[in-house]
Amino acid sequence: MQLLLLCHRFSHDDDKAIEVASRLLRGNPNDFAGLSALSEIHALRNEPDFAAGFARRALENYPRPVKPISPRVVRLTKWFAKVLPSLRHMKAQDFVVLEDPNVTDRKWLAWAKEYLAWYDNAVGGGSAPTLH
Repeated sequence: MQLLLLCHRFSHDDDKAIEVASRLLRGNPNDFAGLSALSEIHALRNEPDFAAGFARRALENYPRPVKPISPRVVRLTKWFAKVLPSLRHMKAQDFVVLEDPNVTDRKWLAWAKEYLAWYDNAVGGGSAPTLH
């Protein structure tokens, strides 16, 4: 389900992404992928109260770091990408998530901290973002 959410996000179909994120949250109200996606979508839609609420909930459920894949496996995958016609379209940035599986979460975390600082300054709140 999280993969489907990513597909809708990458295709900029926010309405379908919201549907999928809502389904994820019905199954697990603390699902980080659903919460973080909804925070970004609502921020893009200029709905700061919703965005901040989802961002705070996502911060409370920020995932523990994932161990990276073995460098040997990454090198082997890059080699296959050069050899196999079906993978030749892959670029260096496509392998970043293999080398550092936490990069997307860290980017979201930086965005969320900045967004919540802006939000708290705009509405006069004083709650700083925290991690578990």
